[in-house]
Amino acid sequence: MTDTDHTATTTPSGETFHRVESARARFGVSRSTWWKWVQDGFAPAPIRPTPGVTLWRSSDLDAFAQTLIDKSLANGGRGVSNNAL
Repeated sequence: MTDTDHTATTTPSGETFHRVESARARFGVSRSTWWKWVQDGFAPAPIRPTPGVTLWRSSDLDAFAQTLIDKSLANGGRGVSNNAL
């Protein structure tokens, strides 16, 4: 599997991991925006189990999505800028 795969991987323990394309597509942003968010600390940090493999835990992406929802609601439903987190 390469970083361009859109699929998630589930381990025998039930933990689900997402490649960059799957993670960024979930939030509807480009690859470059996703990496900028990660670099700026706006999006969750990935894990790198081996060289060339970058993954995000599904639970981290769920928490990030909930944070975006909560911040948007607190902002009257007008969305969230990465300065708001």
